[in-house]
Amino acid sequence: MKIRPGYSGIKLGKALCRQTVHSDMRVVHCRLGAGTITEIDKQSLLTQGRTVTTVRINFDVGQSCKLAFRADTPSKTLFII
Repeated sequence: MKIRPGYSGIKLGKALCRQTVHSDMRVVHCRLGAGTITEIDKQSLLTQGRTVTTVRINFDVGQSCKLAFRADTPSKTLFII
């Protein structure tokens, strides 16, 4: 996995999945670098028994993104640091 220049010294932990997210968690994205989870929201989907977990991440480079997890599979681009 290639990480954005300047973040190559970061030791990657497990891939992020919706069961492990919590506020103030530090994560790294393969393109945006390191950031902090600032918001977590869980909502029901129209399909019975299904939910979506959205997280807002404020990255150290100044970018903020809101990402959605609809399944329990680990992310391929976000890792715990």
